[in-house]
Amino acid sequence: MKFENLEIKRVTIHKIFAKSKTVTEPYADDCTEFAKLGSEGLKTLHDRIGSCLNHKSKFFELHLADVADTSNFFTIQKPLWNSNEDDFLKTSQDIADKAATAHKNANIPDGLLVVIECMVSNLKCVIVIKAEKSDAFSMAGTNVQLIKDIFLSSDKALYKIGFTVHYNEKSKAVTNYRFFVYDDSFSPSKEDLAYYFYHTFLGFSTERNSQLQTNKLHKQLSKFTLKHIAYGDRYTVLKNIDRAFLDTKNNTLNAKDFLTYFPEEIQGLFIKEIEEHFPTAFVKDTAITTTISTKRIELTEETTLLLKNAPEGVITGSTDNLEDIKKLNASIDSGNKYNFALIPIEKVNHR
Repeated sequence: MKFENLEIKRVTIHKIFAKSKTVTEPYADDCTEFAKLGSEGLKTLHDRIGSCLNHKSKFFELHLADVADTSNFFTIQKPLWNSNEDDFLKTSQDIADKAATAHKNANIPDGLLVVIECMVSNLKCVIVIKAEKSDAFSMAGTNVQLIKDIFLSSDKALYKIGFTVHYNEKSKAVTNYRFFVYDDSFSPSKEDLAYYFYHTFLGFSTERNSQLQTNKLHKQLSKFTLKHIAYGDRYTVLKNIDRAFLDTKNNTLNAKDFLTYFPEEIQGLFIKEIEEHFPTAFVKDTAITTTISTKRIELTEETTLLLKNAPEGVITGSTDNLEDIKKLNASIDSGNKYNFALIPIEKVNHR
């Protein structure tokens, strides 16, 4: 379904302080009033959220990880719609407090949490935006300035957005809701969305999203190969993995099918590190073909990238040399699609 016709009703803004050297426990500041954004601030917020809805590579439908969990975001946000002012502010604060508990890891930055009551495609919706603190904003200033700094600054803040959409107002049962996440920092080169946001805070799961699962399995298989397979055998294993994902005759993927790609002595590790995290088969996302065909390979200190049939032959370089990295990226960005193999630098020097 395509979402459209976003109509913002009420907005609150909370400051989230993550665990740090000076903050022993993460917390959200108290919010005692609605955000007064004015026409300019509302337009900025409206336009930015609108551009995130239906985004092909960063907007995903997820599902609740634990329907029975009464402390999750879904349960907390239920009273928000059509509540009076005091109840709305209380529920919004409860949501912010829930978000703060997801910031116990010191590497998760402070930021702002925007809570929004709105309509989208004529359906009731609750939206939460977490903007991660950066040079783009200092968490000071008016609400209008904060919104502009988050979304319009040239030094753009990274943000994540959670959507709870109520499809059937006759019932508040979980089956009448759908759940979505937009992650501004996500790309196919990453294994997963921001876990602290979509799972620890929102209580969502990616297990039923074929696009994310396909990408995640491919990334983990590649990492497992690079970690456990010797240089001389890596190319063959990586190529076989790619062929399995590119096979148009098979519409599903199952992690256990890749067990035999690896020697018996590491199959126990494979089960523990890969198979147990993908317990069931899932529908393969065909977009993985583009990712595989155009993927970038990071040069490591002891390896070089062999691009078969490349106009310039073998490209060698070091991650310590900026010009080498630019040369590699320029070659890949030229639009050519290469097969690749990682091989020791000394082998290249003697070819």
